Amino acid sequence: MEYYSYIKEFAASYIYEIGESLEVFSKALSSHFQLSVLIALVALYVAFRNYRRKSGVLIYGGASISKDHLSSHPYVSDLILENQKDRAVTIYAIYLKVGHNYYLEIENLENNPLVLKPYESLRKSYTRAYVYSSSTSLVSLRKLLDDRNVKRRVALSTAMGRYIVPARVNHWDPIIDSFYNVLTITVRPWKIEYKGICLGDNVRYCLDVMSASENRTVVITGSNLTSALYGIRFPRDTLENVTTLEDYLEQKRREGVIPPGVNIHITTIEEVVGNQMDVFSAEKEMELPYYSFIFFKVVGRALSIWQRITIRFTNASMRRKHKKNRRKV
Repeated sequence: MEYYSYIKEFAASYIYEIGESLEVFSKALSSHFQLSVLIALVALYVAFRNYRRKSGVLIYGGASISKDHLSSHPYVSDLILENQKDRAVTIYAIYLKVGHNYYLEIENLENNPLVLKPYESLRKSYTRAYVYSSSTSLVSLRKLLDDRNVKRRVALSTAMGRYIVPARVNHWDPIIDSFYNVLTITVRPWKIEYKGICLGDNVRYCLDVMSASENRTVVITGSNLTSALYGIRFPRDTLENVTTLEDYLEQKRREGVIPPGVNIHITTIEEVVGNQMDVFSAEKEMELPYYSFIFFKVVGRALSIWQRITIRFTNASMRRKHKKNRRKV
């Protein structure tokens, strides 16, 4: 009996150890399986993204409609196309779909197709139209193009067939924000160039140096620094006017600093700028102040609302005055 009980206890402990081993193995197997599933899902997502990136056509863009005093017909003035795929697209013609059934030809590229490279952006400008025609008849698009309720989309003739550009490119401009907050101000650089050299406001004169061996332009500022003109320093009193500068250069020529046979033509910064600065209301610069975040958001927004209200009342009073004058006439 003792022998059988010993065998029974040994078998029970052995079976228990086997059960524990199987449980540990199952846990390890489940963890490995979960990791494998996770890796497979990541690989599937990457493969799907690569497939979406390489397949099909996805182009964003839009066309701008303009009208000026030289023509009574509205016309497509600007076109923007952005390829969102990692594959090139061949374009044979560009149209503007007006409404549901009209296609205004913007550009015919049958003889020289346009290849829009992967992730490439294209911007083109076009001139006004004299007339519009369909077959042998003259047609007018004035009402359709002037009506903002009429849907307009860019249509492309591609190697895969017709493609309607799904959305316009939303270009941000701070001028749009200025309509909602008057403290939003756009500042642009005003550049002046002379023979390929971008001039700063410290430049006083431009010297054209001409000889048999050289032909270059040297700019002279108001600071008494070593210049590129043979290392000559220009004191302030020599830059008072063109005459004093010519006398100083002649002196350097007699001293042998300026080689013989070198001709120097002097052009003042006023001659370079000319009347380009007349567009500004004042010559004196206005130092821009710093506004805190709260001041910009609260006060700027309040000023914008007040400005909008005053403009509305001003326009309403002008319309009433105009109606009274028409009645008197």
